[in-house]
Amino acid sequence: MIRKILLTLTTLLFFFTSGAQTRGKQLCERADEAFAADKWKSASTLYDILLKDSTSYTVRMARFVYASIEAGDSMSIVKTDQFLAHNQYRLDTLLKDVSRLSIRMKNFDNYERAIERATIVFPHYRDTLASALVAYHTLLRRPEAIIRLADSVLLENPNAKKWTIAKGTAHQMMGESEVTLELYKELLKQNPKDFDALVFIGNYYYLQGRKRLRKLDSDYENYVNPSQQIYTSHNLQCKQVLDDYYEIGRAHV
Repeated sequence: MIRKILLTLTTLLFFFTSGAQTRGKQLCERADEAFAADKWKSASTLYDILLKDSTSYTVRMARFVYASIEAGDSMSIVKTDQFLAHNQYRLDTLLKDVSRLSIRMKNFDNYERAIERATIVFPHYRDTLASALVAYHTLLRRPEAIIRLADSVLLENPNAKKWTIAKGTAHQMMGESEVTLELYKELLKQNPKDFDALVFIGNYYYLQGRKRLRKLDSDYENYVNPSQQIYTSHNLQCKQVLDDYYEIGRAHV
């Protein structure tokens, strides 16, 4: 008798599970079709139902956010809180997926506006959202936007290291390595043992010294028959480079 009851329960469980999986698959297909057809409101609604019902479709969460943004719901990123907890999916991972999707779809502005809006309305997400926006601007090669964002954070917290580094990276993207150097020197003032600052400054002086030595060697090779005076001057200049660049660089590595 007990065996029959267990068998019946197992059979019912199989049918319920099988039915739920089929329903989830059909719902996912309908949502994907709406997404492909740019029917954003329908896609958003269907993905919303799908994600609430099942933990098997985490990969569709980025599509839900993107479709919701396109449908005019700029707060969908933060609304995914319950989905993130339900699916054990990190917010920063979700934002990276949404940014890649936005780039692939060649629609950049909506994503940026959504994150900026969410940052204002939900300040406790600010750091994660702002970091996602920096990553997004980095992919799009928008250093000016990164600098503006970093400056707004550093205005409130001048010692925010990762934002100083983000600003420095943006200046490097613009070919302004000297500005980046000064930013890392500021980090070193805050913490003389800061690893990132030591590595950057050491590499900076090493690379600058190597560049300078190559220039000196190139200039020297232009002389067909260099005199003793030119030879001596070349050696002194090379030594000066070693003293000015390599020694400083070595001290920081």
